[in-house]
This record gives sequence, structure tokens and C-alpha cells, in this order.
Amino acid sequence: MTAIQPLFTELEPMPKALADAPIGIFDSGIGGMSVAAEIAKYLPNERIVYYADTAYVPYGPRSDEEIRELTARAVDWLYRQGCKIAVVACNTASAFSLD
Repeated sequence: MTAIQPLFTELEPMPKALADAPIGIFDSGIGGMSVAAEIAKYLPNERIVYYADTAYVPYGPRSDEEIRELTARAVDWLYRQGCKIAVVACNTASAFSLD
């Protein structure tokens, strides 16, 4: 018995169009640039689209509903740019998504 079990036992190859799509990263400001740098370090062939919501930074004093709405808008924007995945690098947005 192994301590770590795979999430998927059989994986389908990602379609080429999706495999070539960029990785989207979202933060309310520029703090998530460190996350982007780490992704670029470990996945040097990936393209990155970074969304910094500087129009509404900081998120901390905002209501739960407003944080959820701003986060949904940011992630939606990343997907409309053709991103294959959205990484939420914003601590406040991540904390509210756990509720």
C-alpha cells in the first residue's frame, strides 16, 4: 500500500489547442508575481497571462459578496483570454473561496 494515491488512474492526453493555451494567474495586485515567477521557473515553456486587479486593490476591507464578484470577474477574464487554467494567487480571494 502506498501513502499517496493518484487522483486519476487513467489520464487522457490534453488536446493540443488546450495544451498550447497559457496559464492564467490572478491577484488583486502584484504580489502574485512571485507565483508567476515560480510557475515560469518550473514550467519554462508555458505562457503566462497575469491579471492584477489594481482598480480594486486591496480586497481585504471589501465585503464577502464583493470579493466573490471581483474574483469571478477576474477568472472569467482569464478564461476569455483562452487560458487553460486559472491560478488564484490572491490570499483574500483564496480564503473566501474556501467558505
